[in-house]
Amino acid sequence: MLIPVAAIGHILDLKMHERIMQNDASFKQWIGGALALISMGAPAYINSKQTHT
Repeated sequence: MLIPVAAIGHILDLKMHERIMQNDASFKQWIGGALALISMGAPAYINSKQTHT
């Protein structure tokens, strides 16, 4: 089960590496948007998991 998952991860990693090396503007916009969503969503998620006593 682990081998197919690892293979998929490696294939996706190689494709992402190609896009980074091409200096593709749309790839940078996609990554920037994903990082912005993560950075805005992480504090809200962390705060929702804290218990108030």
